[in-house]
Amino acid sequence: MTKNKNQKRARISSNQATVHQINQDSTNSNQTKPNTKTQTNLQSALKGTRKNLNQESQSTSTPSTSTSVTKPKPIISKVPTISSTFPPNSIKIVFGSYEHLLYGIQITFSTDTSILPNILPLFHFRAHSAPLTSIAISPSGTHLATASTTGPLTLWSLQRQRALGTLSATSASDDHQPGVSHTSFDPTGRLLAVSDGDEKARLSLYRTRDWVLLKRLPGPISFVGFEPIRSTLMLTVGRDRCLRLWDLSRQAQSNRRPIGSVRLGTIADLVQWSPTGDSFVVLTGAIATVYNTKMEPKFTFKSPRGRVHDAKFLTNQTETTHLILACDDGIGRIFNLNDDFEPLCVSELIGHTNRIRAIELIEINSILYGITISSDGFCNIYKLEPTTWNLDPIKDEEPKEIKPLLQYDTKGSRLTCLAVTGFYNDSNSKGNTQNEVGDEDFGIDQSMVDDDLDMDSGSGSDSDSN
Repeated sequence: MTKNKNQKRARISSNQATVHQINQDSTNSNQTKPNTKTQTNLQSALKGTRKNLNQESQSTSTPSTSTSVTKPKPIISKVPTISSTFPPNSIKIVFGSYEHLLYGIQITFSTDTSILPNILPLFHFRAHSAPLTSIAISPSGTHLATASTTGPLTLWSLQRQRALGTLSATSASDDHQPGVSHTSFDPTGRLLAVSDGDEKARLSLYRTRDWVLLKRLPGPISFVGFEPIRSTLMLTVGRDRCLRLWDLSRQAQSNRRPIGSVRLGTIADLVQWSPTGDSFVVLTGAIATVYNTKMEPKFTFKSPRGRVHDAKFLTNQTETTHLILACDDGIGRIFNLNDDFEPLCVSELIGHTNRIRAIELIEINSILYGITISSDGFCNIYKLEPTTWNLDPIKDEEPKEIKPLLQYDTKGSRLTCLAVTGFYNDSNSKGNTQNEVGDEDFGIDQSMVDDDLDMDSGSGSDSDSN
């Protein structure tokens, strides 16, 4: 992490940002089936690894590497957790834009479903000097990681809305900073994965306890999918047109090679596990393919126009699995993935006028909500009720349309990335100090806080009191 020499505060509004034209990648709709021999290797590797998921790695030493890490002294004594006996009743939504802006809003829900949730803007400012590419929030909700097409990754305290510093696996003296194409925390919050934005696209794994660089995996790796049950398994995709499986417990023993791989035949943009870990989806341009753990394709969807930008699994009370796809035509399509019939679209999220760039799901007060962002500048919040969808669709039946419950308008920003976290908001407790972890809990050196990167609310409100 580095200390910014310029100590002047900056508060940037949307009309000060420079607008650039988005260069859309051409859609590649060609997809080949994986090699049968490689399928068997990946299946056996996955099966063998799952037998040892209860074995945790005991190695914490930093491997030798030719790269350096730009970071301050260790600032966290342990992985922070939010101690609360109350279930979440509020969510924080953070999203970035092509115009270099970072937005944060808070939504508080009432137990009375007849009362509309309350939206509170938290911050809106210029966070990077280039378009934002990826955002991640730690499972505890305390840390925020943001990345752009140039420069290192920036870490923030989400509660105190302050910058903590930057993480970079390249030398501080390097003239060229490759940027970051993707970043994500593992389900336990112990690891942060950062993929370089250059052609090599190597993957760095940081330990969040002290932000030490543990591993540098060879690329190209453009997206990471951590297995949701435990974080010892990781799927990656990249421009080498391959899907690779990594065992992180073995990686801790200095094994820097994947335990299985499958050649997809085309460049993949995203890989996402189901919540149960028994299947995953791979996005390749306009095509979304769902695989089981045997690497057998179960379902393939082709977007009617343009690319598929994101995908999320969800399971309702009847244990029916659905897949939500963020499509280029501004519609979020929901498919029923039951094995009894061919998957058909049972519902559609409407309300956007341009491509949907990202989708997140979160449960509040036993109700599932979907959050979407779009290039039209809107963040939409949907109430998802799978029991009201057509659970036994027929091909000629129109899918049920779901209108947004709430909308937040950024006044024209082209939104690119999204992250969501839930927390308990006690409106009667000043600052919610009993339910949120602040900087003082993990010993932040205030001299390292960059005043230029303060996440002050554009409205001037004190977000810590919300």
